[in-house]
Amino acid sequence: MSSLVGFGQYKRNQGRWTRLITSWSVVLILFAGAWVASKQLTPNDWTESMQAALAFGLLVPIAWFGFRLTQYPRFADFLIAVEAEMAKVSWPGREELKRSTVVVIVTMVLLAAFLLVCDLFWQWVLTALGVR
Repeated sequence: MSSLVGFGQYKRNQGRWTRLITSWSVVLILFAGAWVASKQLTPNDWTESMQAALAFGLLVPIAWFGFRLTQYPRFADFLIAVEAEMAKVSWPGREELKRSTVVVIVTMVLLAAFLLVCDLFWQWVLTALGVR
């Protein structure tokens, strides 16, 4: 728990981009939740500026939490490992990406057509048996 309230950085130069992106994502998600909650949970006599002040007042603790979360040793080690594995990935070229996309779209259309035929068949069978 001390790593969530301390000031140090765990393995400072490792997994830098993954931790930065994760930290900002956590901050944005929590701030969006605070913004919605400030609009929904405040008393009716509060003005919009008071609601916004409440949400922005929570921004500093949210940012601190997002930063400290990525410094927590187990989570930081996970993010460092993720960045190391992502560096090993061989990304497809443009042509391979186009071919793969076409294969996926054609497969999905064929699967949808097959399921439509199955649905119509069973609808016909059940109607013929008087179930429907």
